[in-house]
Amino acid sequence: MQNVIRTADVWEAAFIQSQGAKIESIDCLALNGGVSCQITFQSENLTELQKSYFSGQGYVEIFALRRAYSQIQSWIAEAKTKHKKEMKASQSREVRP
Repeated sequence: MQNVIRTADVWEAAFIQSQGAKIESIDCLALNGGVSCQITFQSENLTELQKSYFSGQGYVEIFALRRAYSQIQSWIAEAKTKHKKEMKASQSREVRP
């Protein structure tokens, strides 16, 4: 059975990705005057990975974690830029008569 986990925690996402799970999507939304992104994973062992992460018992190779963290940060920056452009375009369509 496939599990789905959504998180805004970049370190949690990096841990999960470094364990082999694939990111399904990164979705952004306006929040408190800024933009927040949630990362969605879908895989079979996500619940176990999440338990391992939050209990502090997870093992990860540091270079794999660093690589995953950097990738995710880059993808989040791209997603935020895209979201802001879409919001700006949406607002300009609303203003025009």
